Amino acid sequence: MNYNQIFHVYNHAIAFEDLFKDEFCYSIFLNRLTIHILPYADILAFCLMPNHFHLVLRIRSEDKVKAAVEFMYNPVKRSDRIEYVKLKMQQLDNNPSLFFSRRFSDCFNSYSKTINKIYNRRGSLFIKNFKRKIVDSDSYLTHLIYYVHVNPVKHELRKDINQWQWSSYKSYFKEDFNFVETSYIINHFGGLDVFLEHHNRPYRRPSADDDDHDTEVGFLSHFKYF
Repeated sequence: MNYNQIFHVYNHAIAFEDLFKDEFCYSIFLNRLTIHILPYADILAFCLMPNHFHLVLRIRSEDKVKAAVEFMYNPVKRSDRIEYVKLKMQQLDNNPSLFFSRRFSDCFNSYSKTINKIYNRRGSLFIKNFKRKIVDSDSYLTHLIYYVHVNPVKHELRKDINQWQWSSYKSYFKEDFNFVETSYIINHFGGLDVFLEHHNRPYRRPSADDDDHDTEVGFLSHFKYF
């Protein structure tokens, strides 16, 4: 992970557990996302499903990330504030990828601890080591955004993507989850009308023959459990 790069981040609950047991859990996860991730990355799209999640995000520029570090690690009453900020800056300069990975770990660990406390459970909630893939082409980004938003239809939780509350889809045409950075993706698709037209098509389920990653259906076939 590095500055200005776009990533697909996703993970699944362990075994047959749910990550999100009720609406409160979904809200808690989004809150942790805004605390631990939003200072360092633009959230372009997301979808939270009962047992897994998808995030599409763009790491901010170096200047913006370092400004966030200054702000986030600037406790008012710490006498060693300057040294603490300096240490975080050194970590960022030495290994940006590790720094960003730890922010995601902080986010997921914080969520897990909260859920464990609420539901009186113990142990891990997520599969170890969240998955991340760099988005390295325009076609990949187009397929990915559609896939994230169509996830509830793919998993047969809803018949229409408009019916699922816990995704960024409706943020693109009304005030919903205003932390989502929508302008980048709208420009990528060539306007809101094109974005909506692309999404409001019947979902075609991949077959065994659909293995070409460069085609939309082939792309979808690579995410069997997500």
